[in-house]
Amino acid sequence: MEMIEARGAEVRFYDPFVSVIPETREHKALSGRRSEAWDIAVIESYDAVLVVTDHDEVDYAALAKHAKLVVDTRNACRRAGVTSANVVPA
Repeated sequence: MEMIEARGAEVRFYDPFVSVIPETREHKALSGRRSEAWDIAVIESYDAVLVVTDHDEVDYAALAKHAKLVVDTRNACRRAGVTSANVVPA
């Protein structure tokens, strides 16, 4: 998140298991950030979605349907049987 923000992007995150990022020695600047609610309208507003953790609770079909671009670093979409031109494995 810090590296992407350093390049000028606005970063938000969704995680069904981490509602608030705890303080850590390595990433103090991220401390206290809150997970976004799962909201299709919000997903549609993002320029890109980056999948960095594969959670069974995430609806990858809906994500691929509504996101402009999904960069999937965990092959979560493929494992969920989701294929779409806007999903890019990384």
